[in-house]
Amino acid sequence: MSGTPLLSFVWHHIEQLSQSTFQIVRRNVYLVILLIASFQRLAWFQGDNSLAGGDLVPLLNPVAHIRDLIYVWNDANLGALKVTAPRLFSPLYLSEALGQVSGLGYPASEKILVVSMYSLAAASIYYIWPLLFKQTRWKPSAFAAALAYVYSPYLIADGIQTSVRFSVEYALVPFFLLLFLRGVIQNDIRYAILIGALSPFIFSDFPGYQTAGYVAILCASFSVFQMISSDKKRFNVVFIAVSAVFSVLVNMWWMLPILSNLGSYTSALTVGPSIFASQVDSTITELFRFLGKWSFYSSFNGANYVPYSATYNGNPISVGLSFGPIAVAFAALLVWPRNRPLLFCAWLAILSFFLTKGINPPFGYIYQSLLSNFPPFRVYGESFYLLQLAVIPTSLMIGITVGKFLESAKGDSANKESNQSKIPLTRLRRSIIPLALIVIILGAGWPLLSNAVSVNGLGGSSHGVKIPDSYSKLITWIEQDPASLSSKILVLPERGDYSAYTWGYIGGNLLYDALPNIVLGGDTVYLPTPDTQWAANTLYESFYGNSTAFSTLLNMIGVKYIVLENTFNTTFYGLPSIAIDRALLTHQSSIVLEKDFGEVTLYRNLNSTSGVYIPNSLLPFDYSIARPGGIVWQDSNLTSNWKIEKWNSESTAFESDGGSLHVTLRALGDYSSGSIIKQVSLPVSEARHVLITYRTNAFTSFTIEIVGQNGTYYPTTASSATNAPGKSVELYTQAFDLSPAKGNVESIRVWITNYDDRGYVGNLDLWIDSISAVKYVGSSDDMIALLERSVVKDPVSFYSSTLDVPKAVKLLNASGIPGATILSFYRKDPTSYSVVLQLTGPTLLVLSQAFSSSWNARIEGIVVQDHFRINRFANGWLISGSGRTIVNLEFSKQTLVWYGIGVSLLSSVSALLAIVLIRRRNSLVKHGTVSDNRHFSEHTQASSSPT
Repeated sequence: MSGTPLLSFVWHHIEQLSQSTFQIVRRNVYLVILLIASFQRLAWFQGDNSLAGGDLVPLLNPVAHIRDLIYVWNDANLGALKVTAPRLFSPLYLSEALGQVSGLGYPASEKILVVSMYSLAAASIYYIWPLLFKQTRWKPSAFAAALAYVYSPYLIADGIQTSVRFSVEYALVPFFLLLFLRGVIQNDIRYAILIGALSPFIFSDFPGYQTAGYVAILCASFSVFQMISSDKKRFNVVFIAVSAVFSVLVNMWWMLPILSNLGSYTSALTVGPSIFASQVDSTITELFRFLGKWSFYSSFNGANYVPYSATYNGNPISVGLSFGPIAVAFAALLVWPRNRPLLFCAWLAILSFFLTKGINPPFGYIYQSLLSNFPPFRVYGESFYLLQLAVIPTSLMIGITVGKFLESAKGDSANKESNQSKIPLTRLRRSIIPLALIVIILGAGWPLLSNAVSVNGLGGSSHGVKIPDSYSKLITWIEQDPASLSSKILVLPERGDYSAYTWGYIGGNLLYDALPNIVLGGDTVYLPTPDTQWAANTLYESFYGNSTAFSTLLNMIGVKYIVLENTFNTTFYGLPSIAIDRALLTHQSSIVLEKDFGEVTLYRNLNSTSGVYIPNSLLPFDYSIARPGGIVWQDSNLTSNWKIEKWNSESTAFESDGGSLHVTLRALGDYSSGSIIKQVSLPVSEARHVLITYRTNAFTSFTIEIVGQNGTYYPTTASSATNAPGKSVELYTQAFDLSPAKGNVESIRVWITNYDDRGYVGNLDLWIDSISAVKYVGSSDDMIALLERSVVKDPVSFYSSTLDVPKAVKLLNASGIPGATILSFYRKDPTSYSVVLQLTGPTLLVLSQAFSSSWNARIEGIVVQDHFRINRFANGWLISGSGRTIVNLEFSKQTLVWYGIGVSLLSSVSALLAIVLIRRRNSLVKHGTVSDNRHFSEHTQASSSPT
């Protein structure tokens, strides 16, 4: 009996909780529906498959990858200064790390991420709506706006790239806009501080900063609108300033190293031909469908990049529905024509569409000019993604259209007793028209509902892929070997930026961020500097050429393990079969099978050295572009015998200018090109390269075309002054590789263009100082040939007398005495090593990481002065002394990170304290006001009471 009161008490509280929960749900029923709808995304997944492919590359070892992001040096692919540290706060990376630590795995963490991001996106748009528009029944309108946003056709334009990879960006942009609007509308400076504190999330896509740019553009636009519409101009300026200052301070931990190397970063922001090619499909017509991504209209080997694109573009009903959202959005101007926030959203949408169309008409030259003359804007080179700026205002406008029909219907319903004839119209407006509008919105994005959006592209039929367990076993096995951190891992077969596998995955390279010190062939995405590209290409060429130099190069670079991916789809890319790689490995006597994991096989180099070593042999390697060998031909009549070619109406001209050949062309604000040609006679059996010393003005690019006996071709460039080949305002010598298959050279054609600056209007200028044909330029073939004919003792290093190498190195080469023994070697982190040497004389210490002046060697705190480039790409130091010596190798820019972390932590704590203190002050002020009012009321009542 004694338990009865307790049960009653518990039951009573359960009933109260149920009632309160019911009331909360009832008051927020539209928001609850939106959150439940976010779980529909789970249907995109098939079993325990991961949605991966293209640029959506899963992290196979996320915890280790995130841990190393704090360091500014990336030791993968022979090393480079990296600018990806902000990705430490990437929700995508953090969710993958959570999946690894918790044991949930990548597929489960990906599901959590997708559902949570779309929930945040829907909730943000839902709460933005009432801040801008004053409507009695705002919740249905906000619901329609949020629904239009999370089911926008923009999300289907590139399959899982736009719907999954960019889901983080798609959620963060409206969320930060919500914080901004709440702050400026409610005069609450706390939101400005909160934006600064949370800003690392919107910078987490760096080295791009598209997300932060979207937030900045939208917030600035809405701020201008608020200042025009209200008297809060001063507060708006203060709000923006506070949020900007806190954002900079909180992100100082990664900004300091970037600012110290800003020149290298900005030089990477170039405009290439692929940028303009990617904008071709972003026409006004396609943008009004919220499409325009090039991959939506493209295929590879007969298979569409986006599987449902053919149906979406070919079915008349689908095409008609795709214009529905934009029609519903701008219908708002008819139902509420004089609403100022609505007019602002309409103008913002139109301006966003104008930017998103890129170089397409009308006025495409404006976008070209922005890219050419404003380098920070070049992160938006692929203009389609600026559509993000248009999706938010158009979604809000859709909410107005739907909401106005509901609002007018309620008014008609209230007057139904006075006018019974309006009852049918009322029901039509209240039910059929809003429902039809929502059907149109959802129908336009039907791949999101039918789950077609997650079908694998390029001929796939399943939803996502299952990554073989052999990869995780390989990673675990290598992590158990401490030496793997101090030596390198070569991945076979050689590939480009993307990989294809027989088990379905097609996308970025899986192992690049998964294994330490990896060497993985690829284009500039993975090998950012010409010298590291040269070293990796030399290694791969020696392997596939079955050269005896391969083992020597392995030891010179410091490769201990070789990973062969057995399921790499060589047929897809037209590469030699895996059996050839396996046979070539078997042929190498110093390579042994370590362990077969199934889909991947691990081999070991028996004679491997670490990433820090003392060479036993030194070789001179004096061929370079600056000092070529075997000059076959030199154009002694440089300014004569050229012929101007007429292709259209271009105005190509040339003249002699102080002994140089000066070629000019007038650019008219669009793509312009012209050429001159000269007959020559060059046997390719003797000449392997053409060297041209030239300079251009800032808007000119050039290339050459070779007319051979067996055909005409554009030779590949062996060197480039910038990331835009054929452009240099300073005098530069560029090497072009001749093709033996095309036969002897009969003519050289010189093209002058504005390839990278198509919006430029003015003169294009090219000055050529010399043209020659040579046999050796220090190419990878030259290096392999040198090693094949040399008798050396591993590990070997080579140097060039054209570099500033101390004379003592040549003395070491003459003596052949190493001068030291490495007693121990310890890698503390990617930016710090400790080496213990037993010195018997002067010696050469090599660090097989890309050369940088920021790498320092210290002995007892004193910097070793003789630091130079060795092996063309690596760091070398001349060490003198005797006895046991400790050498510390450090990348100096990492110190800026530690200083920046201190500033960021202090700023973050200050931001949180400021938010708490401001809230406490506001609470005290409010409490004091209430108390004063209560005291005043009591005093008044006492004074007026009868005595």
